[in-house]
Amino acid sequence: MFAVLLPSYYTSLGQAIAAMSPTVEISALLLTFIFAVVIAFNGVLQPYRILGWWRWMYRVSPYTYLIEGVIGQAIEHQEINCAPVEFVIINPPSGQSCSQYMDPYISFAGGYLMNPNATSSCQFCAFRTTDQFLTSAFNIQYSHHWRNAGILLSFTALNIVALYAFMYLFRIRTWNFSKRWRVWKKKNEST
Repeated sequence: MFAVLLPSYYTSLGQAIAAMSPTVEISALLLTFIFAVVIAFNGVLQPYRILGWWRWMYRVSPYTYLIEGVIGQAIEHQEINCAPVEFVIINPPSGQSCSQYMDPYISFAGGYLMNPNATSSCQFCAFRTTDQFLTSAFNIQYSHHWRNAGILLSFTALNIVALYAFMYLFRIRTWNFSKRWRVWKKKNEST
C-alpha cells in the first residue's frame, strides 16, 4: 500500500511545483529544497524525542507517516534480546532479589532482567519488544498504519488539488504584472 502511495505523493508534489515554477531550473531547486526539509524532520534522522520546538515540522512532514507506517508494519511485536554490553548493572538493596527490586519499575517502564533471582549485579535491559523501543525513541506505533496510509493519501490529494490550482493560476490565467504596473502608475500620476 505504501509502495503505491509514496510514488503518487512525490510525483504529484513534483508536478504541482512544476506547474507554478517559471522555469525547469527553479522547479528543480524548489523540489530539492522541499524534499530536504520533509526528509530532515521525519522522525528518524532527527528522533522525535530530541526535536524540541521543531515537533510541528515532524507533524507536517508526510515522510513521518510513511516511515511510521512502513517500519511499524515491518518490525512490530518482535522480541529484543540485549547484547552483554547493553545491560545496565544494578545492585538491589540487601535482602532483595533483582526481580523484587526491579519488578515495580519494569511493570511501569518495560524491559527485562537477565538474572531475576540474583541478589547483586542485576542485568537489566531497558526494552523487551521492538514496540517499546520504537515508541520511546521514534514515536512509531504499529497501530497507526491505517491512519498513516490515510494521511499520506490526503497529502497526495492536496498535491493534486494544488497542481490544478497552480496550473490554472500560473499557466492558464497568466497575469501580466508589468502591464498592470504601468496602468496603475499612469493612473496615479494623473491624480
